[in-house]
Amino acid sequence: MGYKSPSSPSHVGQDTILSYAHPDDRVGQDGILSCGCPDDRGGQDTILSYGCSSDRVGQDGILSYGCSGDRVGQDAILSYNCAAHADLWRSVQRSALYLLHLAVLLAILITVSACTGQQSPEAATPARFLALGDSYTIGESVPAAERWPVQLAGLLRERGLPVDPPQIIARTGWTTSDLESALDQAELTPPYDLVTLLIGVNDQYRGWSADRYRDGFASLLGRAINLAGGDPQRVIVLSIPDYSVTPFGQRRDPQAIRGEIDRFNEINLELTQEAGTRYVDVTPASREATGDPSLLAPDGLHPSGKMYAQWAQSTLPTALAALGAETP
Repeated sequence: MGYKSPSSPSHVGQDTILSYAHPDDRVGQDGILSCGCPDDRGGQDTILSYGCSSDRVGQDGILSYGCSGDRVGQDAILSYNCAAHADLWRSVQRSALYLLHLAVLLAILITVSACTGQQSPEAATPARFLALGDSYTIGESVPAAERWPVQLAGLLRERGLPVDPPQIIARTGWTTSDLESALDQAELTPPYDLVTLLIGVNDQYRGWSADRYRDGFASLLGRAINLAGGDPQRVIVLSIPDYSVTPFGQRRDPQAIRGEIDRFNEINLELTQEAGTRYVDVTPASREATGDPSLLAPDGLHPSGKMYAQWAQSTLPTALAALGAETP
């Protein structure tokens, strides 16, 4: 099919790949090069071998260019032993090493980017907050936005912590028994990241004994811990406010009210410490309403949004600790 030119030692391997180097080389009618050494010849498919004296083809037909020490290994891949061939091989090696280093660097950058994204506050799952209690937790006589759990959630967000709106299970007039029954009926999805418990003023108001309050509070505290995934450090107990300083309390027996609330608070503090949960004392702040009517709601009994803001601020460091964040 193609032009054949003779060359002394040149020859074609099994797949007729040419080995060549001669100034008289030229291309035949079919565009396949024939090399002008006297004894050159073409294979069956007219691909010529280019005529250096020691050129040869390996078992798979890969050409070995005939510098004195060149050879083909068992896999017919050329081993370059002349200077030009070695330089070419080193260049290929450097290129491959560069690409390997580039791939490693890219993998590191992707890993670092992924880790950074996982630590980003924007990508973090919002904390789930459950607030349990009575009229003080539901915010009797104040707008929903002024309830102390809602204000606390806002303060946490201001510190960069994503927090869902609090789920509040509370109602005006509830005792420990009422809250227990409400929990039995509530649609809960534990574990919660933060659980607060403020209960007991209506137990005192109804004249229940300290022992009865102890039993009721102990049961609720255990449930609160379970709702926090069994982690007592994610539960915060707030003390019972003192309503003896309010106009409503002043019309009754302020001294008796104060003494009984103090006794109930001793009980809930003791049980809190035994369980390893956290505690925030808001009772002193509630007593400031004596000289500051703005701390009371229009009903003359419950706290105003201003007092609830104080409770939220007082609870903030403890809530941050419960959520594993640094305190301000």
